[in-house]
Formats: sequence, structure tokens, C-alpha cells
Amino acid sequence: AKTLSLYIPIAIHLGWNFTQNFIFSSGPTGNGFFIQEIPGPFRTDSYLIFFLILLIPMISLFIINFFLLKSVKQVQEIAPNRFHQVPVANE
Repeated sequence: AKTLSLYIPIAIHLGWNFTQNFIFSSGPTGNGFFIQEIPGPFRTDSYLIFFLILLIPMISLFIINFFLLKSVKQVQEIAPNRFHQVPVANE
């Protein structure tokens, strides 16, 4: 709409169709570039590894945030005048 031209939307549409039909396709034109010819080996991981990978970053962020907030609160108690609200000018 900004360029008042249909060339860019048509090019994006054709690029999307090309990507879907030839790169990620397993359709009538054969397998695309990112479709495996032979299925890969079946792999199972334990639920313990899955939850460790999922939970360790989340728990560590909560712990880091807890200690950061605790240290900010201690600094505010020591020097309360350093943390004051800056008045906002009326527009």
C-alpha cells in the first residue's frame, strides 16, 4: 500500500510458493532439500534429561532475579534518596 505497486506482494507470494513446493516439499516433484530420503534413526531421550533442559534455565533465572531484587532492596534501604521518581514534563 505504501509503494502503490503490486510487484512486492506478487514476488513475496511467488517466493513463498517456491519455498513450499521445492525446498520443504515431499510432493509430486520429489523430496525437497530439507526432506530426508531415508528416515533417521529413532531416538528416545529420558524424561529426566528433557525436564532438566527445560527447568534448569527457568529455575536459574528465578534465583538470579530473586538475588538481584534482594540486592536492589538492600541498596534502597541504605540510600533511599538515590532512588526517587523523576518528574515527567507535561506535553
